Amino acid sequence: MRKKIRGLVPLIVFGILLLTVSLPYRFARRCWSACFHKTDAERRRSETIWQYETARFFHRVIFPMMGIRMPITIHGEIPLGQPCILVSNHRTAIDHLILAMVMGTLHLDYVLWVLKYEMQKAWFLGSSFVRAGYAFVTRRGNPRDKDRIREMARMARQDGVSVALYAEGTRFNGTPSEGVRFKHLLEPKIGGFQIFLEELPGYPVVFVCMDWRGLTGTTILDGEGFLDIHGNVHVWQRDLVPGDDARSVLDEGWARMEELLS
Repeated sequence: MRKKIRGLVPLIVFGILLLTVSLPYRFARRCWSACFHKTDAERRRSETIWQYETARFFHRVIFPMMGIRMPITIHGEIPLGQPCILVSNHRTAIDHLILAMVMGTLHLDYVLWVLKYEMQKAWFLGSSFVRAGYAFVTRRGNPRDKDRIREMARMARQDGVSVALYAEGTRFNGTPSEGVRFKHLLEPKIGGFQIFLEELPGYPVVFVCMDWRGLTGTTILDGEGFLDIHGNVHVWQRDLVPGDDARSVLDEGWARMEELLS
């Protein structure tokens, strides 16, 4: 019972801080943009900055309360502030908080995301995702999905900013299927990533591997499953060379992730 209560407390704190701190901060940023007649690109940047600053704030509050330790290790040299294609595995509903910390480490304050279609209607956050210019996809083979990703990639190239996606398309639940190549990951999907390679020539690929060692849940509602998790976050850059294609680059990245997770 004590463990269940300890797992629920961060969720309650999250809700309170969301209403008392984050909402007023978002309102202030939007008023600032409106009063000073900011451009569309500046408004989009303002929305993403609010999102990532909020995520980092909750990371600093919630993770210590739950005893979660996910230190970030950078492998090799990654130029700070450089626009890139950010590609991550996806294990939990709070991976976004960790990725916000990774972006902060890499000095990336404006990153456009590929998100599932339902997220544009998410309570509180959906309208901000739409204002930021994110691409929303159905993940059901709808041809319009690729059009949305392409539009977002072109906007990122125009603004000179980064893009990001969870290449697995959905969260891995921790249980591998029979006969799969990867035991700790889902098979990466190449569609969106291929469009990024086509529309953003010269952008390096930055892989993020989140290793939730010992995790038994996937969402914050599984509070006690997250308690006292001590994992790792591995980040490395893959510079593209002539002849690279989406499948070979993703396979190489996922093979390295599988090795780290094993």
